[in-house]
Amino acid sequence: GEGDQMSDPLHLVIEIKGYRRENAKE
Repeated sequence: GEGDQMSDPLHLVIEIKGYRRENAKE
């Protein structure tokens, strides 16, 4: 969840990369 992201900054970075990757596909 959102709270977990704060505890896991690495996980947050991975999500950002994945989101940007999905966005780039458009």
